[in-house]
Amino acid sequence: MKVSPQLLHSQRHSIFAAIAAAALVLLGGMALVGWLLHLEALKRIIPGAPAMRPNMAAGFLLCRAKG
Repeated sequence: MKVSPQLLHSQRHSIFAAIAAAALVLLGGMALVGWLLHLEALKRIIPGAPAMRPNMAAGFLLCRAKG
């Protein structure tokens, strides 16, 4: 069975988008848990950087929503 190059290309892009969305959900979810539990380590994506704001973390979670 032969698969068209366009189909493979489309599948590759879909997988990449799903991985990127999962990473955003993970980062946003961790930041929101940090705000809920008052844990500074979870509020920051990069150590030493300013804490992620709760509305930005919620926006990360909404990036996963399918339209």
